[in-house]
Amino acid sequence: MADRILPKGNYINGSFLKPSKIDNYIERVNPANLADRGAKFPVSLASVDHAVSVARTAFKTYRDSPLLDRTAALRRFRENLDAHRDRLADAITRESGKPRWESLAEINLMMAKVDITLEAGLADVSEFGAGGNAGVCRYRPMGVVVVLGPFNFPGHQPFGHIIPALATGNTVIFKPSPLTPGVGQVLADLIDRSKFQRGAFSLIQGDADVGRALAIHPQVDVVCLTGRWETGLSIQHDTVGQARKLLALETGAKNTALVLDDAALDRTAYEIAFSAYVTAGQRCTSTARVLVTHDVAPKLLPKLAAYAKGIVVGDPFDENVFMGPLASDVSVKRMVGAIDAAAAAGAEPIVPGGKAAVGKDGWFVRPSLHRLSVFGQTPYETDELLAPDLAVYEIDDADHALEILSKSEWGLALAVFTSKRDVYDHVRREAREGIVNWNRGTVGASSRLPFGGTGRSGNFRATALHAVRYSTFPVASMEDDHPTMEGVNVPPGFLTRD
Repeated sequence: MADRILPKGNYINGSFLKPSKIDNYIERVNPANLADRGAKFPVSLASVDHAVSVARTAFKTYRDSPLLDRTAALRRFRENLDAHRDRLADAITRESGKPRWESLAEINLMMAKVDITLEAGLADVSEFGAGGNAGVCRYRPMGVVVVLGPFNFPGHQPFGHIIPALATGNTVIFKPSPLTPGVGQVLADLIDRSKFQRGAFSLIQGDADVGRALAIHPQVDVVCLTGRWETGLSIQHDTVGQARKLLALETGAKNTALVLDDAALDRTAYEIAFSAYVTAGQRCTSTARVLVTHDVAPKLLPKLAAYAKGIVVGDPFDENVFMGPLASDVSVKRMVGAIDAAAAAGAEPIVPGGKAAVGKDGWFVRPSLHRLSVFGQTPYETDELLAPDLAVYEIDDADHALEILSKSEWGLALAVFTSKRDVYDHVRREAREGIVNWNRGTVGASSRLPFGGTGRSGNFRATALHAVRYSTFPVASMEDDHPTMEGVNVPPGFLTRD
């Protein structure tokens, strides 16, 4: 079992500080063992103004610091991620409930994010000219960037914003999820060891009230959120009068796998089941529903059922466990409610799922698999669940699937399983999802590609390699280093002579 993390307070201006005024506390419970209660992390709304003031003051000097200094600090951060991977992986597993093998993989993604940003991302916002004296474009950092992190990828997702923001000269304030405060503290400690300029990075522990205070603060220039659609909508409403503020929102999904007559079923079943049940179905790209042609459904369902029944659920520190607990009791109640809602919608429980007793008092559930005869608009079928449940529907063909997809308000990830490239291309062109994969599941996005969705899933601010684009803004300049009248074509009537 991982060592208990003792709270050190918020990290502001290069130091950990206990808040002088404490409004409440975050007490995290190990979701795999409810008897293992974590320490209490103090929450202070007053810390918001302090952190923003420090970030605003530090911005100009950090912005103007040599790029080599900023990239050197990020490379030191990468080295610290590697050197402290066991401590960080333990914190991720203990607080999020993810199996430790997943936590280690998440750290590898963070290290790769540094490499990709410095090797390819910065090139995307490098200075370029229009030729001769026609002008030049340079990219400037936005300013103070607030990052509101999720629980499911408490390191990789927020640092997908933080690393590009720091690389391009912004100052950053990070509020981790209240479900993963210890992970946030470990990451702040690794930033501290990496010797960034004081004030370039701050950490504030907090709940929804702290997140809202950061998002609406008038001195904040960018707000990056990975979270629920309702949270993103609230931020949009609360900042509607702040035209200068940029919002980069990644706000969930109800992702679909489309299986056509000629799909390679063994690989297809594996990709779908993995995408549905990895991280206990709590990824934003988790597969939630399958649209499969009538002839293929009887062959696919037994394969999916075998995976759902065979998944090992248990202690996430056990190396043989594939699926740990859900992150909270709210998530368990949501899944139990969804199973009841599925029954009310006429779903046939192929694998019932529900709460699981695995030897410890934790928020454990088992994967579920349902079959529905008709695609409807019940809450079970339309609302994001973030739990290991999969709903299967039969369809006629690809166009029938596109008709169903067109009615969805979500638009993050779609997986198309077919041997025909032209059919895949047809679906890819017509679908509105920001991620459309061919014979690959909905999870496992490449950090070298943009990551984002449409509709309720996002606001067209793709993360990953494109994160440098909303960390900066272009400034176009017409320049002349030899300002004489020689060669100037003065139009008639503009200059009147005596």
